[in-house]
Amino acid sequence: MDYLRQIENDLIEKERIKQRESLLREDYEQLKNSIYHDQQRLEHVQKEYSQLLKIKDDEKLHLELQLNN
Repeated sequence: MDYLRQIENDLIEKERIKQRESLLREDYEQLKNSIYHDQQRLEHVQKEYSQLLKIKDDEKLHLELQLNN
């Protein structure tokens, strides 16, 4: 009887492990998607930042030229 009870407990534990694994896989996929979107956003912000720096430098140069004339 103990043998059957142990088998039943093992099967229950195996099912719990499968469920937990499934949840972890879902979490992992969500994290991958989140990381991807964060990377896309970061690239966008970096590009925008670079454009703003260029505008600032261009305006600075323009003002310096105006002051020198």
